[in-house]
Amino acid sequence: MIKHPEISACCATCEWSSQIENNDELVFCHKKKRERQAVSHCRRYVFDLLKYTPAKPKQITNLDMTMIEI
Repeated sequence: MIKHPEISACCATCEWSSQIENNDELVFCHKKKRERQAVSHCRRYVFDLLKYTPAKPKQITNLDMTMIEI
C-alpha cells in the first residue's frame, strides 16, 4: 500500500474493486466477491493509481496594485 497523507485508503481506489453502474456509494470487490461501501477498506487493499482523482489545485490569488494603499 502507498502511504501518503493525501491518499486515504478506500475501496473506491482499490485495485480489486470495480464501480457498480448507477451507484456511487457501492463498489464490487473482486477479491471478496461481494459489494462493499466505496468509503470502506480491508486488509487486502491495494492502491490503484489510475482510479485516484487528485484534489483540485489551490487557486493562487494575484494582488492588484490598485488594492494596496501605501
